[in-house]
Amino acid sequence: MCSLGWLAAPAQAQPDSGVAHLRKQGTATQMIVDGKPFLMLAGELRNSTTSSLEFMKPVWSKLVALHLNTVLAPVQWELMEPKPGQFDFTLVDAQIQAAQSYNLRLAFLWFGSWKNGESSYPPAWVKTNLDRFPRAQTKDGKDTATLSTFSAANLDADSRAFAALMRHVKEVDSHHRVIMIQVENEVGLLGDSRDRSAAANKAFAEPVPRELLDYMTSHKDSLYPEFRKAWEAAGPRHPEPGKRSSARPPTRMRSSWPGTMRATSAGGGRGQGRIPGTHVREHLVLHGDRPPGHIERRPAAHVADLWKVGAPAIDFRSPDLHSLNFSDWVDWYHPTPDFPLFIRRPFTPPATTNIFYVMGQHDGIGFSPFAIDELLFTLEPGMMEELERRFSPIRSTNCCSRVLSGPG
Repeated sequence: MCSLGWLAAPAQAQPDSGVAHLRKQGTATQMIVDGKPFLMLAGELRNSTTSSLEFMKPVWSKLVALHLNTVLAPVQWELMEPKPGQFDFTLVDAQIQAAQSYNLRLAFLWFGSWKNGESSYPPAWVKTNLDRFPRAQTKDGKDTATLSTFSAANLDADSRAFAALMRHVKEVDSHHRVIMIQVENEVGLLGDSRDRSAAANKAFAEPVPRELLDYMTSHKDSLYPEFRKAWEAAGPRHPEPGKRSSARPPTRMRSSWPGTMRATSAGGGRGQGRIPGTHVREHLVLHGDRPPGHIERRPAAHVADLWKVGAPAIDFRSPDLHSLNFSDWVDWYHPTPDFPLFIRRPFTPPATTNIFYVMGQHDGIGFSPFAIDELLFTLEPGMMEELERRFSPIRSTNCCSRVLSGPG
């Protein structure tokens, strides 16, 4: 496997009272904004909405009318760095200024190397140079549309851009509008269960990192049940002191390890700024309803332990739920309160009930329907008033006081 030296997260100073941060309260984790617990009643914009300042102008007031307090807004790498090393923060600055004007908070979504298991948003100078920025490959040796995680050039380009974004936000966001950052978007690989390039095959054949096996051994009783069961079925072993082990978790689990590398590389950029809530988003699919390769190497619940070790700069993983059996998925994804729960999903009729379940049963820090701007522009007469009616009880209720105050 790759060297893990660059995975170490930089030491973080204690935040001052004006800076948003995560705080443990009993068994719950709270998002603290302006010194107080903050529940994110959020709405996520479509993937390219923030690319147009004109389109966004009428959106902000409508978001306020829905009683939202946070907007999830993409930052597209291709628009922020159109030429190598030349950064344009016009769109980023406009969002921060609008959030200040409308008293909203922002959660930036970094659309860098990954977007739904593919590389859709890197700049043209990355996409068109396959020699310098190689792609992940399938079994037949064909390039996919996804940048390979085993390329130093890919890693460096994404990391530099993300770090530049973090530095810029720190410099210009004097009112602390940005309270959270998502690293990449639905990381993974389409078309195969893992990268089959020569560099990937070489890494895959190497021993499992000692760091991972040490963690698995010392946390054996608290490993995610599905992960522990698969590891034990493969015959858990541990190396002698000072030696590198040839023991391996099962293939599917092992192939998830390189996927943590890319997200963590960018996550390390957090040291350039002050944004808490650094997280990755996962697209969940029903068990058995898709063949391997739909979106592999994603931060699913059953590989949570891999992410804890391989991506220490990531504060939590956020599931994108599209299933009707909502509570079953949340219970599977969040069996223990070892990280905050922030739910992302489309706006559907039971959304209000689901919000209460996430906040009350799982001490969630937020909930965000997707494509909130599309909903606003396709409303029939009278529907805006109906949406305000639906969201208003959520804004005013005290049902989530357990999250706000924390369990005794």
